[in-house]
Amino acid sequence: MFHPLTLIFLCCASACTSFVPSTLGRVAGLSPLTADPAAIALRVALPDGVGIAPGSARMILSSTDGAITTTDVFVLEQAGDVYAIAAADIGPLQSRQAELSAIENSRGDEVSGSLGLSLTPCRIGDGPAPDANASVDLRLTSDGPFLPLIRNGPISAITEDADTSLWPDCAQ
Repeated sequence: MFHPLTLIFLCCASACTSFVPSTLGRVAGLSPLTADPAAIALRVALPDGVGIAPGSARMILSSTDGAITTTDVFVLEQAGDVYAIAAADIGPLQSRQAELSAIENSRGDEVSGSLGLSLTPCRIGDGPAPDANASVDLRLTSDGPFLPLIRNGPISAITEDADTSLWPDCAQ
């Protein structure tokens, strides 16, 4: 059984109170095998001192078939503050979804997986203020609105490593 969309860069238990429950409910109903990858997008509002490491934005389709786990990684492109799957990766991701769907239909519970989004934060200058907040919106359908996922949450809401001194410098 495939699990709903997971937001890898947002999976930080200490930040659960920053998530918007209604958007999480919509995400929970999304199937990684039928979701239109071209429709999924993130809009990120970062505080001063925080950026997204160049080339780090990815959509990840993970699957486990018996004892074999595979991870397929697809590039997200940035347009302003929005990250969406690269046009060149839409076809390959859809092909992989179809392949995994056929496997799941034939073997059911032996197959599991998830679809995730990953962005790596980087530090600009001295980094963010200790009390800096970030917001993330998620679009699930191509003609749909951006839904608030994190509203003015602490930096720990968008990264597993809130120690900004360990982040790469955005200029590198």
